Amino acid sequence: MSRDAIHIACAADRNYVPHIATLLQSLAINHGGEGVTVHFLHDATVDAEQLAKLRAQVETLGMQLVCHLPTEAQLAGLPITERYPQVVWFRVLLPELLPDVERILYVDADTLVLQSLLPLWQLDLTGMPLAAVQDVISPAHAHVPADIGLSSAEDYFNSGVLLMNLKEMRASDFYGRMKALDRKRFAAGFPDQIALNTVAEGKWLRLHPKWNCMTPFIEGTERFSDLQSHNVQQRLAGASPCILHFEGYWQRAKPWQYRCDHPYQWLYLHYRNLTPWPLQQLEGRNLKNIIVKQIPRSFLDFVARWR
Repeated sequence: MSRDAIHIACAADRNYVPHIATLLQSLAINHGGEGVTVHFLHDATVDAEQLAKLRAQVETLGMQLVCHLPTEAQLAGLPITERYPQVVWFRVLLPELLPDVERILYVDADTLVLQSLLPLWQLDLTGMPLAAVQDVISPAHAHVPADIGLSSAEDYFNSGVLLMNLKEMRASDFYGRMKALDRKRFAAGFPDQIALNTVAEGKWLRLHPKWNCMTPFIEGTERFSDLQSHNVQQRLAGASPCILHFEGYWQRAKPWQYRCDHPYQWLYLHYRNLTPWPLQQLEGRNLKNIIVKQIPRSFLDFVARWR
């Protein structure tokens, strides 16, 4: 496999297809489309018209699109919740879905690619199933690493951007060990992320946070205070993200939402309006949210902590 031929994976239901299109638009513009194969994992809610529009966009951008619809048998028993539907588990199927692919870069739908991916793609993953960025855990979820047996919060990664060594994952039966977990433990919270951290415990390559620039690294966001202090790498990531990740509280972090206060919202809207799904109006623009948006964020955070 050519080191310059990049395999990208992303997953969505029909509601998130426009966000996938936005991500891929940013990928083609900032990394380039030549040599990029996009593996789009989707559920049955994505219809033929959406797939045709997405394929036309991807091919116009010079990339190749391969679509995958996981079967019910492959997904059997995986816990789902209203907040985390079945599609969040699709990334764990990649070693089995792509038996001829050695490595792949998985990226969540709420990300943008802002620089070349080659330095990330060419990292040595010998003996490692995956590479990821250490997660920034909010106070409300500070208990999670200890709950799953990790010795420190520093050993817990965010699963929104994963450079996956599929060859190593198949050799170590990573998928089989995932399926063997007590799934009831992962029915709430961050089910796929917790399960991935459990199986990869102590055996994952740490990436520079610029490869998954999460909300707490961006000054002015509602989660910036989740870190008591920011190290040099985190500040560099916030100043010059390679992959920008709009993770965090739904209405204030997601750039397609009216109440979003993320400083890079404009960049998402720029790329979104280049896709077949331009955004006509931000979601959630109603009287309630117009009023709530005027309330200082510090007060809303105080109320949330009090609750």
